[in-house]
Amino acid sequence: MNSKIRSVKKQSIDWSVAFVITLITIVDRLYNISRMGLWPDEVFTAVIARPGISFIEVIKGALATPIPAPPFIYIVSHIWMKIFGFDDVTIRIPFVIAGALGIPVIYLVGKTLFNKRVGFISGILLFFSAMHVFHSREARYYPFLMLFSMLSIYFLHQGMELKERKWWVGYIIISILNLYTFHTALFVLAAQGIYVFCLALIDFSFKKIRDLQAWKKSDLSYYMMSIGIITFLYIPMAPFLIKGLAGSQGFSPGGTPVRLKSKFILEDMFFAYLKGQNKLFFVYIILFLAGLVLSLKSKSKPIISLLFIVSLPFLFMQLISINHWIEFKYLIFVLPALLIIISVGIENFATFLSIAASIDDTQIPIWENLLAVLMLVGVFSINYPYYEDGFIQNTSYWREQGEFINQLLLPNDIFVTFNMASSMTMHPSEMFSVYFDPENNNQKEVLIISTPQELSELLNQYDHVFFHHAPVGNENLKEIFSWIKDTTHIKLKFGSYTMIYIGKDTSRDELYEHVKKYKFFIAPDVD
Repeated sequence: MNSKIRSVKKQSIDWSVAFVITLITIVDRLYNISRMGLWPDEVFTAVIARPGISFIEVIKGALATPIPAPPFIYIVSHIWMKIFGFDDVTIRIPFVIAGALGIPVIYLVGKTLFNKRVGFISGILLFFSAMHVFHSREARYYPFLMLFSMLSIYFLHQGMELKERKWWVGYIIISILNLYTFHTALFVLAAQGIYVFCLALIDFSFKKIRDLQAWKKSDLSYYMMSIGIITFLYIPMAPFLIKGLAGSQGFSPGGTPVRLKSKFILEDMFFAYLKGQNKLFFVYIILFLAGLVLSLKSKSKPIISLLFIVSLPFLFMQLISINHWIEFKYLIFVLPALLIIISVGIENFATFLSIAASIDDTQIPIWENLLAVLMLVGVFSINYPYYEDGFIQNTSYWREQGEFINQLLLPNDIFVTFNMASSMTMHPSEMFSVYFDPENNNQKEVLIISTPQELSELLNQYDHVFFHHAPVGNENLKEIFSWIKDTTHIKLKFGSYTMIYIGKDTSRDELYEHVKKYKFFIAPDVD
């Protein structure tokens, strides 16, 4: 009886600690989150999930992108904005929460697959991970992809170890949520499938197959039934994925081969996910290899599943050609798996050093913990330079461009943008709807132009034209630039985007006087 009470108390404490850690992470990730406006990918989320439309329109909007996007994050964002409204901070909060939940979940996974110390170290590494900090503050699918991938690892392990149906039900639900979050969740499912089948081959015998009852209770049987249900539930999304991959942004013999930049796969992977630098970079690789080798030496099965999740996407990337660019963040589920393996390396390395130093047996746990903390400090020192800003910020200044137009557009001015429908997922006229309201600025809509003739006609009708364009190459755009050189204009830079302010019957100084109160960079002429 006393042992049951102690167990309940212990679980209660664990949940309380997890809750506190989650709150601390939320506060940390929310710090200064309004500093930057939404960048283009976040604007996609805001436009597709905007609160003024129906659920069906949200789903249609997600599926209308060049490679149709699974609708889960858009539905979550849509419900959230319907309840709490829209601004740069509000739309990001569900993603901050998902990212924060990843800390206790990676602890749970590390503890369940290995031990408490591995779970603890994994949680600290993820908390201070520059990649996690940055992408859990972003209104995109990345934190949900990490969270669901970690949970699927946990439920699969529990299902195989405890042989209880509830864990397989959990695995099915989490896997479906993951697949409807982003397409690359298929890699997680594939890696887990290879893992289960490898274990089944190791344990294979014809005698077990003939024993129907034993077969029904086997891991492979439960897994195949789970995959059957997952496949059935994924059927509605599958045609859209196939259509996207067969389209202009999908697989193509003439597409760009996806290759890693470095000849050394570990270097490329570690730099992308762990942001190592200079000579300290080798620390990550040593700890990863230590975790891998020592776990395989002890015949640890869970390490194999993590290794498949880390390696399978990169092996696949070496074989395909695709028209859409590939970034490591699309495979962000690799990050927690990588950190858990590194944590195993830290834990094992600390144990090895404690034993090698011939420390008294009763003192070994203390020294192991101390060494683990010191190693964590060393690893964190590699991440620290990137912690505050995360990865390179997406300085597209979409919010600033909208605010600029809202403040400075006069009654007889017009705002237009270049027709770039073929080179962008969403047209700027749609994207500006987040920050710029045409009706409040005497425009029915953001006008789209393609030729210098259209721009010339507008300048005849209006006093000033604000011409916006994205950093893309286009023959028509070159013709427009050539025409603009003969006009009175100034060029305004908002990160990589450009706004050209063109005036009629005015001087460049007068144009400058009108816009100088707003923060931007002015270049002397059009490129």
